Amino acid sequence: LREYARAEEYLDRVLTRQPDSVDAYAKKSVWIPIWRDGDIAEARVGLENAPMEISPGQQWLVAALDRDYDTALELLNYDFFPDREEIAIPKAVDYGMMYEGLEQPEQAELHFVAALSRVEAALQRNPVQPLSYFALGMVRAGLGQPEEAMRAGRRFLELAPDRAVVLANNRLNTATAIYLRAGGYDAALQELDAYLEGPGEWSIEGLLAHPLIDPIREDPRFLALVEKHRRD
Repeated sequence: LREYARAEEYLDRVLTRQPDSVDAYAKKSVWIPIWRDGDIAEARVGLENAPMEISPGQQWLVAALDRDYDTALELLNYDFFPDREEIAIPKAVDYGMMYEGLEQPEQAELHFVAALSRVEAALQRNPVQPLSYFALGMVRAGLGQPEEAMRAGRRFLELAPDRAVVLANNRLNTATAIYLRAGGYDAALQELDAYLEGPGEWSIEGLLAHPLIDPIREDPRFLALVEKHRRD
């Protein structure tokens, strides 16, 4: 509900009772600064000062948001998503995205091509697995196939669960990781507006720091969304 101060109060209560709660610490000291304000520097401090080990997966996400793609690539060497292959989002997709951020298109393409064969095989096994279509959309966008990417993104949203918070995250991820990368700015802006109208962890202030927002950062329609959803 973007009630960050109340969320911090509850997380403090958890940490009082369970000081070793990685989830509570990470949400309070790493993710709320990002979701609320786009403050990745504060999130980095939270990671560095953590009294317990924060998973490489969370470190990777923060590095990617900070555009520190070299560190993100190193962190991808850890097997922090052991079930990703089973749910049809191969790690090759993540490698491709990081090389895309580094503006190394040839390396990115190698990984996207490798991911494509795995995603297509997964869809052969289960043609109604939503996450396979999400992965397919990311890959097709990375391979410069915008129509196919947009079609896969729409199919993902059709098949994905419609529970409020899950739907919100799916809308945000589809808008940023597929539609914007495929040049589908109208669809992306529509999904971003819907996301910000309902429940969701990211505020518009937080999204301003997101690297995948770059294609529309100066778009007047996006700037209008910023004004519409900005905190008072």
